[in-house]
Amino acid sequence: MASTNYAIEIDSIILYKFGSLISGIPSVPDKRNSLDITPQVQEISIYESIFSPVMKCELAVYDYIGLFVNFPLSGEEAVFIRYRNIRDDTYVTLYFIIDTIDAINASDTGREVGFILNCVAMESYANAKQTVQQAYKDTIPNIVQKIYDEHIEGRLKKVFPQYRSRVIYKENTDNLEGTVVIPNLSPFAAIDMLADMCVSETEDRYTYLFFQTSEFYNFVTMQGLFDFTSRGNQRRVAQQYGYIYNSHEVPKPGSPSYNDGRYITNLIFNKRQSSFQKLATGYFHNNLFEINIAQKAVWGEPTFLEKIKTIYPNKLNTDTYTALAPVEAADDEISNRTKYVVSSQRENDSEFPISRFRVKWGKDLIATIGMSQVDLTVTIPGTSRFKAGDLFYAEIPEMHGFNQVKADDLVSNLFLITEVKQVMHIGSFHTTVLRINKDSYFTSIDRESRYV
Repeated sequence: MASTNYAIEIDSIILYKFGSLISGIPSVPDKRNSLDITPQVQEISIYESIFSPVMKCELAVYDYIGLFVNFPLSGEEAVFIRYRNIRDDTYVTLYFIIDTIDAINASDTGREVGFILNCVAMESYANAKQTVQQAYKDTIPNIVQKIYDEHIEGRLKKVFPQYRSRVIYKENTDNLEGTVVIPNLSPFAAIDMLADMCVSETEDRYTYLFFQTSEFYNFVTMQGLFDFTSRGNQRRVAQQYGYIYNSHEVPKPGSPSYNDGRYITNLIFNKRQSSFQKLATGYFHNNLFEINIAQKAVWGEPTFLEKIKTIYPNKLNTDTYTALAPVEAADDEISNRTKYVVSSQRENDSEFPISRFRVKWGKDLIATIGMSQVDLTVTIPGTSRFKAGDLFYAEIPEMHGFNQVKADDLVSNLFLITEVKQVMHIGSFHTTVLRINKDSYFTSIDRESRYV
């Protein structure tokens, strides 16, 4: 089957007692402090998400050798998963630590037990170990790098000297230098705070994300992931390797379904718009209302939907509804949603002035709500091609029982991959599950009813 060209093959799954990593990784598991549990693992699920700073993993274990008492398995172990990408014959090793062990079920004979090892990327250990209480003077992207180097990588190398440094891919944005005090936060919470402060020098980029993939960390904007200019080539590649769902037509050369394996085997609509949610949470109209003690002044900064950059120009609502949704403001405080900010910082303060929040808070809010509105989960034959944050082209048919069924021109086309789940079963059977979202339609919803 041609789709095996995209599959992942598990090479080894090795447990390491956490303290043993200080003295180095043995070339062969010594069975005292390290153990290869590949024969006991029935299924692996590896997760990436643009909304999570760490990858996660679930191992379904069928234990007939008494790991709990003979190793013993205590939940204080690291798990190294090594697999091969068959497509390009390369090996990848992912480092996890056990978070919890649950769903423990003994067999009727009492001689075997099944359970789930819930694992998180090893960086979670450093994040949970100690908080950050420190002042930094630099640009926001550079402060993010420093926190990672000092409080994630630095802490990990004390217990795992062989830890492979991860590159943080950062958009070339925000060159303003200032002082930031991290007020007793975990490293990832500190980076999340910095993401809220970061303002891009590129217009129409405002939703900063910090997330991990199997290759590197990312400190990027959501808008940069689907930007027409900077990712034009990625858009073309996504369309070239597009997927189609449930078509009975004979595929033609050049169509997404022509290549074996590029089909969607299961499709779930998690959500397709929530009108009241958008209205009440400020999708159509929101306001940042500032009370500045230093200047003895108050003012409001309204933001409306039409100012927001989306994957496609066609918004999720009709023009009529979009025009009726905003509040007809009688004063600066009234909107669908208002955020109040009290500041003692002067307007002309050169170190991250309060005015920076005006150019992003409302836009960030609208963009985040919009991206949650068309929410799908698709299952495709196993592939290592896609990472969280990539673009995905899906051709989805209109859902009706009439004779002529075309592709749904509203929902089809490009999506942003927000989550990736790689499911590897015993025997090298591999499935990829993608959560894909979009904040706009390919064609306008302002059109006449077809039933007329």
